[in-house]
Amino acid sequence: MSLLKDRDRIGADLLDRTVRDLYAMGLDLHSVAGRLDVDRRQAVLEAVGRIDKIIKDVIGTVLDLRTRPRGSDRR
Repeated sequence: MSLLKDRDRIGADLLDRTVRDLYAMGLDLHSVAGRLDVDRRQAVLEAVGRIDKIIKDVIGTVLDLRTRPRGSDRR
C-alpha cells in the first residue's frame, strides 16, 4: 500500500510542477509577444496556444488515470 501512496504522491507532485512551469512559460511568452512585430507575435501566440493544449492534455490524462479503477489497463 505504501508503494501506491508514494506513486500517487510523486505523480501529483510531478503534475503540479509540470503544469505550473508550462503555465509560467506561457505567461512569459505572452508577455514577450506584445513587444514583437505582427508576424513574430503571431508565431509566439501560436506557441502559447500549443502550451495551453499540452497543459489540458496532461491534466486530462492524469484525471483519467485517477478515475480508472486500479489494476485496469487502457490498452
